[in-house]
Amino acid sequence: MTVASLVDVSTPLADSVAGPADGPDLKWDLLLVCLAGYILTAVGRIHQLFPALELLRPAIVTGALAMVLYLLDRGWSGGRVASSSLRSSTS
Repeated sequence: MTVASLVDVSTPLADSVAGPADGPDLKWDLLLVCLAGYILTAVGRIHQLFPALELLRPAIVTGALAMVLYLLDRGWSGGRVASSSLRSSTS
């Protein structure tokens, strides 16, 4: 059996390729803001530039809030949060 016999050439290539998405999602939601704040504090150490921020512990606050928002966004399903998206097939 050859490779050419395994490939379906009856469908044109243009029809088999997915089209463009509806449009870019340019909106920021609260989860993205929390993740950006966490990166600024954990990696960028922005709280060391402004000592008043150290009192608030921004890395802990933004990290915990991001986890809570993620759980609320995906829905609480008895401890199995986003299991369908974690078990999706690879491309």
